[in-house]
This record gives sequence, structure tokens and C-alpha cells, in this order.
Amino acid sequence: MARIRNKEYKKNEAVGPDNIQKAAAKILSGEVSFRKAAVVYNEKPCKTTLNRHVSTFKKGEQPNFNFKYVSKIQSRKIFTDDEDRLLVDYILQASKYHYGLTINSARTLVCEYASTNKKDVPSDWEHEKKAGKDWHIGLKRRHSAVFSLRKPEATCLSRATSFTKDNVNKFYDNFESILQRKNFTASDIYNLDESGLSTVHVPPKVIAGKGIKQVSQMTSGERGKLVTMISAVNAIGNTVPPLFVFPRKFFKDHMLKGAPPGTIGAANPS
Repeated sequence: MARIRNKEYKKNEAVGPDNIQKAAAKILSGEVSFRKAAVVYNEKPCKTTLNRHVSTFKKGEQPNFNFKYVSKIQSRKIFTDDEDRLLVDYILQASKYHYGLTINSARTLVCEYASTNKKDVPSDWEHEKKAGKDWHIGLKRRHSAVFSLRKPEATCLSRATSFTKDNVNKFYDNFESILQRKNFTASDIYNLDESGLSTVHVPPKVIAGKGIKQVSQMTSGERGKLVTMISAVNAIGNTVPPLFVFPRKFFKDHMLKGAPPGTIGAANPS
């Protein structure tokens, strides 16, 4: 097997703002030339960078020595840091209110945000009416600590509106009063939930040839029966045997073959 070598690329160091300002001031005062100033202050790319900044901050006959160094990357930014932060806060707030934005809708929002604030945007943004993919990738890279692409859980409106601070406080107030009145312990508090189990397993990912349109995997059936399992666990971790509800009119004992000891079986045609 051939050895894989990871090539390390040499990156140019960032130009120091202090050295740029000192070198440009020497050039504007006529003390040194561009090449000499670049050698003295050890700037790379020396002459081109100095020439660009000196030409930018020359004003009239008298040169301006009180200029501030601005990186070339910063000068091409579409939004300021504050505007970028407001945009991130809005996207996170929309997700918090159960109306999260997809990648395409977020790119469209960014384009409208730039148009409203009269920003100079690339021509592709104006043509497609949404921000470019590179800008979206850069946004995720700048805010990788707070951004992640997630698959949301479907939540109905009644459930979302019922889960409020007042309702939660009222629930725990009633819960506390019942605990004090009945003297319940942790072993007396159970949580019950149901889950649907399919008789057809989901096939895992397999290795197949590249370019094949469809890859199949043998299963017991394409569509199986949905069996409902009801289980309960108390606050200290103890469980009770589950209850299985089969989609049949009558229940037979052999349906629980291989089930945990104490499992209860039932049938329901619907």
C-alpha cells in the first residue's frame, strides 16, 4: 500500500499593523524608500502592501500620518461585527421559538438583510436573491461554537404553546403539594411511555459499487406490523415488565415467546 503523505503548506504571516504604520510614516516623510522600509520592518509581501497603504492614506499635498491600518480582509466584509452578531442572534432565536431556518432560507434572509441595510454585495447574491454558499460556510466557521445543523423534532402548536413558565411552575407546585400530602417516596413515582416497534428491521449501511442508483438489502418484509410497547420506570431506576399490544383481534400466548419475564400481552385490532 502506498504511503499517504500530508503536505504541509506554508502560510504567510499576517502583516503587523504597528510595523505597517511605522514603515508607511517613514515613507510618507521621505526618510526611506519602499524597498528599504520593507527590509527594515520585515514585512511580507513588503513593497506591494506598503505601496497600497501609503497610496490609500495620502491626502492632498500634505500626507496624513495619523492613519489607522485596516486589513484587506476586513475591508471586504459585507457586515460589521455588530450586524453579524445580530444576524446570528436572530437565527438562534428563531430556532428557540420552533421556527428554525433551513440553509436556503437562512441564505435568503441574509440577502434581504444586506439589501435592507444597503450593503455592497456580490452580483451572484443579486441574481439568485440569496447569499452564496461560501458566505454561509464562513458564517458557520466564525460561529462554530453556537451553530450546528440539526434535524428538528416535529412539535405541534398546542404542545409548544402549553410548555410555558407559568404552566411548568403550576405543575411543580401541584406536584410538591401532593408529595407532602401523600408522603410519596422516589420509589412510588413512575414515568410511563409507549413506543412503536416494527417487525422489519432497518438495514444498516453497506459497501457497494460507486455510481449505482439503488442498493437493496434483504429483509423479512418491506412493510411489517407495528407492535406497541408500554414500559414504566420509577425515580430510583426500578422498572416493571413491559406491556405489548399486538395489532390483532385475539391475543395468543406464543406471541410473547422470547419476551422478558413478567411481560403482559394484549391485542387490539385497530
